[in-house]
Amino acid sequence: MSTQLQILNKVQRRLRETQTSSVATSEYSILLADFINEAIEDMNVAHDWSQLEAEISVTLASGTTTYSVTGTTNDSQLVFTGDNCPIAFMFDDGSDTTGNQMIYVNARAFASLVSGDSASASNDPQYFTLRQQNDADELEIVFWPEPSATRTVKLRFWTPQAELAVDGTDDTTIVYLPERPIVLGALYLALNERGEEIGEPGNVAETRFLSALSDAVYSDMINRGRTNALEFWRD
Repeated sequence: MSTQLQILNKVQRRLRETQTSSVATSEYSILLADFINEAIEDMNVAHDWSQLEAEISVTLASGTTTYSVTGTTNDSQLVFTGDNCPIAFMFDDGSDTTGNQMIYVNARAFASLVSGDSASASNDPQYFTLRQQNDADELEIVFWPEPSATRTVKLRFWTPQAELAVDGTDDTTIVYLPERPIVLGALYLALNERGEEIGEPGNVAETRFLSALSDAVYSDMINRGRTNALEFWRD
């Protein structure tokens, strides 16, 4: 994994530009940093990278159904297993190492479930839904039935790599996505912006970027297949 500045300098070397000590050194280095962000966005759209997955815990209190999911953004997505089960388990206490599988339903189905459910408040939550918050950049989770005691729910989310600032404040920020597609993607955009080959035709640069992206996606899928997602909280 590399920092934003390290990736920028790799792109600059390929363009025969002078390396810099900050992405904000010049108008051109800022432009290249924008291209890096564009490449990162392309990668976010292309695949839900395992490097960007994280376990998040939510502590439930008796009688409270709605919680903010700290550590997510409104772009975060719940991770599901291959058989379409959410990686979301409720634990009774510290000695509970197995957990109970939670059931995810969409907002409309959840509202219908709650309105037609006569479950008593003494039942532990079985169902949950997720929604965006207008006043905060993090997801909100709602459970049903109401918890009757303190519980811990562990979930796994995928959150896209955030856009990096181009004013120098993110120079040392780690980029968790595979580096090669980012460098080649930014290089392709830079060559296209110049309108000249600079020793490497634009169509070749695009082909190399797409090939690197495809290889990285495939590698991530293979690596993910070797991991039992249901064991994430026991690592």
